[in-house]
Amino acid sequence: MPFDVSVGVIALSAGQSASTGTNIIVTEPTTAASSAPINVDSIGFLTADSCGVQASPLTVTRPSSGTSTVSLCIHGNLLDPTFTYVFTDPAGGDISVTASAVNGLFPNTIELDLQISSATLPGVRTLFVTTLNNDRAAATAMLEVQ
Repeated sequence: MPFDVSVGVIALSAGQSASTGTNIIVTEPTTAASSAPINVDSIGFLTADSCGVQASPLTVTRPSSGTSTVSLCIHGNLLDPTFTYVFTDPAGGDISVTASAVNGLFPNTIELDLQISSATLPGVRTLFVTTLNNDRAAATAMLEVQ
């Protein structure tokens, strides 16, 4: 469950300088929502539980029609499949990303399944990782769509 970043407002004015019936509860953050020094140090294509480490940017080719799935593996410090993984793009969301754990490989290795469509715009993309506490890491120029 994502960290709750909603804001509650208690309206006060000169004529109403106090509020009654309002409970303010301050909770301690859980370890799942604590800050973490995250990063991405390698990326590669994932095939049959094998993670190849390639130089970035990884190049993926758009299908001529429809969609295709590309499986990547990323490794870094304290990565978790519950975090949000997004590739920047000129269209504002033309690559769908699903994250999952990779068992049997190095710890902190995450599988990213990308849905690439024929309408996906070409260009170099940056990977943004957002933790449950809304901490962010950016791995620049990790993917190039052709």
